[in-house]
Amino acid sequence: MRKSILVAGFTACLCPAALAQTMQIQGYPYGGVEPCMLVDDTITGITFELDNCGEFMCTPGSWIVAWGIPHPDWFSICMQGIPFEVLDAYMTWSWPPEECTIEPRHPDPDEQVTITIGGIWPNTCVPVLNRVTVGDDVINLEVVAQEPGGCFQVLTPWSLSATVGPLPLGPYAVTATLYVARWDVLITGPPDLCVFSVDDTPCEPVPIETFPPNCAIDARQPSDPDGSSPAGWDAVSITFDSEVSCLGPGNFEVIGPGSVVPVPELEAVIPQGDTLTLKLSRAIPLSRWLCIRYERTEEVFCWGHLPGDVGGDGESTPNDILTLIDCLNGVRACDVWQCDADRSGVCGPPDILRVIDLLNGAATYDRWFGRRFFFPCPSTP
Repeated sequence: MRKSILVAGFTACLCPAALAQTMQIQGYPYGGVEPCMLVDDTITGITFELDNCGEFMCTPGSWIVAWGIPHPDWFSICMQGIPFEVLDAYMTWSWPPEECTIEPRHPDPDEQVTITIGGIWPNTCVPVLNRVTVGDDVINLEVVAQEPGGCFQVLTPWSLSATVGPLPLGPYAVTATLYVARWDVLITGPPDLCVFSVDDTPCEPVPIETFPPNCAIDARQPSDPDGSSPAGWDAVSITFDSEVSCLGPGNFEVIGPGSVVPVPELEAVIPQGDTLTLKLSRAIPLSRWLCIRYERTEEVFCWGHLPGDVGGDGESTPNDILTLIDCLNGVRACDVWQCDADRSGVCGPPDILRVIDLLNGAATYDRWFGRRFFFPCPSTP
């Protein structure tokens, strides 16, 4: 495992003439057409070819900060960017932040905006917020890395939030800078950790359909026969009558009616055109309904998980074996979550045996014969 920040020195002439030419660059290294390493410097916008950086230090995908001398007169087989002689450099996998969220996702000119950034830090002395600056179209969060003295060296999730606004109409980009006191260096991040727009257009998309359908029941096995690889719906999608980028987690509530088990949390909301995917922190609990309420229209959509319930009537019985046979023979139209009992991806004769296993409690499966939901689907029209 790499440490958070690795410092590597390089032998070079640090004469006054060289020092006068040194500069700092930073960005994500990436391979060129020829066997060379490039970086698009976020400070100047110039592409540099990294020379004397070393394969371990200039790892593609890891943010680096480097000091050195540009040599536009050097010959290079790379034929991309300006050769840059690296004198000193360090890289970090813990910066820039991996997460950046905006709430509300679609603010109007009268609302405040809460920006949250976060990631994984290499110790328990996680970064703290110093101040927030708001420009015409850029909001920058200045963050300070705490001194590591007294910290436990363990990977630690971190997040911090800042509230700004109300803001004028228009698009905004969020960036963040990290000040590392022990090296007296300021590290910037990409210019667009996340973006959003302040708009006065009403955000009122109306749900049209869901996938899986409302009140669908997952009849498939809850895990592999040996109890490994637990499975089940841990994400659902809702299609609306208009674009949905203005919606966020605050527009939905996850509820488990009548359930004594912990209700999964809403982990992420992913918009794509007119469809919104809602990612749950874990799969829908067995023999339970899980519902999601959309606060703008107060509509509720529910889904269940009852192994063996091929017919989707809320009860697992031998009749489900006959229903599955009808599915396979084309007598009845069935969805994959009804007939693919063994989760092979295909509905076929082996699924008949797996439904029998589920009903009888074969292998490590619980016995699902006669198991039922305590009440009908709460969102039945």
